[in-house]
Amino acid sequence: NIPFVVYDMDDTKLSREYANAYINNRYFLYRGQVYSTEEAEVNMKKARANFYIEIPNGFARNYNAQKTAQIATYIDGTMPIRAQNVKGYVQGTNANYISNKFKEDGNVKYKPAYEIKSRYWYNQASQSRYVFVPGAIVIILTAMPAIMMTLSILKEKELGTITNFYATPLKKIEYLLGKQLIYAAIYFISFFFLLFIAIFCYKIPLKGSFLLITAMASLYVLCTTGIGLVISSFAKTQVSGILIALIATMMPSFVFSGLLTPISSLDKGGQITARLYPVLFFMRTIIGSFTKNTPIKYLLPNFLYLTIFYIVTLTLCTICLKKQDNN
Repeated sequence: NIPFVVYDMDDTKLSREYANAYINNRYFLYRGQVYSTEEAEVNMKKARANFYIEIPNGFARNYNAQKTAQIATYIDGTMPIRAQNVKGYVQGTNANYISNKFKEDGNVKYKPAYEIKSRYWYNQASQSRYVFVPGAIVIILTAMPAIMMTLSILKEKELGTITNFYATPLKKIEYLLGKQLIYAAIYFISFFFLLFIAIFCYKIPLKGSFLLITAMASLYVLCTTGIGLVISSFAKTQVSGILIALIATMMPSFVFSGLLTPISSLDKGGQITARLYPVLFFMRTIIGSFTKNTPIKYLLPNFLYLTIFYIVTLTLCTICLKKQDNN
C-alpha cells in the first residue's frame, strides 16, 4: 500500500497503459492523477504520496519509433530505508511491465526499452542521520518525561507525603498542574539542548519554522508528562510505575511512530493504535520540519490532535486522583 500519484504529460493510450501497471499492482496505492509538479510536491509534503511517476511528452512517440521511452520517479527520501524499498518496487514493476509488453507485441527483433530514472526528494544523498537524529529527539521526549513524572507522584505515595495534598484545600487540577509544569519546563529546556546538538553537532539544517516546532515540542512534553500523571494515578509503587511507563512509551515510540516501520504496513489494530498515540503526530511534525519544510497549514491537524490528547489525559488524571480527607 505505498501511496503514489501520476503526472502523465503524454496522455496517450500507451502512457495510461504504463501507469496502470502501477495502479493495478497490489504493492501500491493509487492516490489519483496530478497535473503539475507543484501539485505532486503538495502530495509529497502532506505525506499523501510516497512517490510520483512523471511520464513526459513524447513517451508513446519514442516507443513507436523504437527509441528509449523515459520515465521519471520522484521518491520521498526522508526515510532512507523505506525510500530504497520503494525504489526497488518501482524498478521491479517497470521490469515486469517490459517483459509483459515484449510478450504481447511478439516482436522478437525489438524489445521495448523503458528507461526509468529515480530521484530522492528532501534527502537526495539518502543519509539516515537526517531522519534518525530528529527521531531520537522524539523518543527521548516520549520516554523520559513520562518516567520522571510517574516517579514524582509515586515517590510521594510511598513516603506518605502525599497526605499533605489531602490535608490542603488545593483542588486536584491545581495539584496536578503544579507537579506537571515543573517537569514539562525541564524537558522543554532539554528540547532546546537536543535541537542544538542536532543542528550544530550533526549538521542537520532545520528547514521549517522554528517557532512551530518549539510550540509543538512544548505541547508534546505536556502530553508525555500527562501520560506519566495517568500512570501515577493508578500505580502503587515506583517499580511498577517505571515498568508501566517504559511499556507505555518506549515501545510505541519505535513501533507506532513510523520511524522504523511504515504505519501502512501495520495491521488494522496497529494502525488505529498509532493514530491514537501522540508520538506519530510529533514525529511527522519534527521530521517534516527538518527535511521537507512542510507548510504550517499541513501540520495544524497534528497540533490539534496533541491539544485534544493533553486535555483527555489531564481529565483522566483529575478523575482518577483521589482527594481524600485527613481523618
